Amino acid sequence: MKPARAVTMLVLAGAALSTTACDLTDLGSYRTAAAAATSPAPAPAITPAPVPEIAPIMLTPPTVLRAKVNRKVGTLVVDATGLTLYRSDRDSARPSRSRCTGPCLKAWRPALVTGTDFTVVGIDRSLVGTIARGQGTRQLTLAGWPVYTFVQDRPGDVKGVCKAGFFPISPEGAKITMRS
Repeated sequence: MKPARAVTMLVLAGAALSTTACDLTDLGSYRTAAAAATSPAPAPAITPAPVPEIAPIMLTPPTVLRAKVNRKVGTLVVDATGLTLYRSDRDSARPSRSRCTGPCLKAWRPALVTGTDFTVVGIDRSLVGTIARGQGTRQLTLAGWPVYTFVQDRPGDVKGVCKAGFFPISPEGAKITMRS
């Protein structure tokens, strides 16, 4: 094979792989692996400013969760307003633990709840729970996974798919990746 053709094939193969690759190295990063490979290295920060926590989304009683079919990703879970709920690869389900703090909270709002008055549609009620979040708040969990909303989403959106290891959550608690 000619060298120019081999290089072209490698570039095309890399582009195909990068369309589904996630940059999981930093919860505050929203660059794909392809963008990271083609971008110059960022200048080192002098002193990072503290990152204030953004206002989490408060699901008011009764909390409504429902399974909804999304053409792009399949059946996922949404809140009463239609916002997609996500889970993070950095969190754990057993035991339920959220690791989204600091810079992560700029983009990901923990789904906070008051009480345990949940209404579910298309979801097994026994999979829904909560964990302590801090400052007396409780974060919603599904199959043990803490759930979040993505700040750039509007009802019906799934813009947070594969961003920094976050994925829409299925009614069973599984992560949902983009369909090919």
